[in-house]
Amino acid sequence: MSGEFFVPTFGLASALLAAQAAPVTAGPLQALRFLVSPWLAGHCALYAAAAVASRLRRQARVRLKRWEVQLGLRAGGALGRERDLRSIFARFDTSGNGFLEAGELKYALKAATGLEPSLEDCETLISMI
Repeated sequence: MSGEFFVPTFGLASALLAAQAAPVTAGPLQALRFLVSPWLAGHCALYAAAAVASRLRRQARVRLKRWEVQLGLRAGGALGRERDLRSIFARFDTSGNGFLEAGELKYALKAATGLEPSLEDCETLISMI
């Protein structure tokens, strides 16, 4: 909080306390209490709401992770994914040598992205690996 804001607000709180119908001594402590009480209550409410939201998000993440693990185990887990990847690779490895050549990579990239890279770009990608 900047000093320019606090001083007028503190003065306003003192003036409001002094203008109340009940005879109250409008000292600096009461003016500060007048300002801090709503601020503190509001911040406590915000903190409580954030804590509840955090706990709900954590529980949701745990449930989703458990569900994901259960589905992964049912589908064969890592072995099932490796088999899927090998079958996809075999579809694009038309020469059957276990490596993607520039033409095969060009076809695979076109199938995956819809873009058609040049043969030189594919050769550059292969040479970088």
